[in-house]
Amino acid sequence: LIVVSRQQAPEARIEALELGVDDFMVKPVHLGELAARVRSVLRRRGAGCRRVRLGPWDIDLEAREVACGGVKAELTRGEFDLLARLIEADGKIVAREMLLRAISTNPAESDPRSVDALVSRLRRKLPGEAPLILTAPGFGYKLSAAAVTRL
Repeated sequence: LIVVSRQQAPEARIEALELGVDDFMVKPVHLGELAARVRSVLRRRGAGCRRVRLGPWDIDLEAREVACGGVKAELTRGEFDLLARLIEADGKIVAREMLLRAISTNPAESDPRSVDALVSRLRRKLPGEAPLILTAPGFGYKLSAAAVTRL
């Protein structure tokens, strides 16, 4: 996620970056610079990499499938969308508000604690030797960096 805004105040940039955006540019922007920043974000995120191993779990982001040893985990749309957003964050903390936007069609009317409930269900459905989803108290969640391998 790259934010392009007229906001020049450092506080606006800091807030956006802390909420999980990858980059922040102040208008007016040079299109060549914007294109270079998009390519940079795609390189960092492993663009085109649609298969990930999370601990013992193989995740196909395109097919929306999660399996371990050939046995598929049955995830709801919300559970999978939350997991995909955490994978896209590439080990960075994702704020509850950003996760709520990823799972809800109307985030303004959704309860932010529904994110906590989905994380709890994911932890039960995707067990591992070590915790796969880590809590950042008072902020959000992230995946254990040691548990993620891009295939």
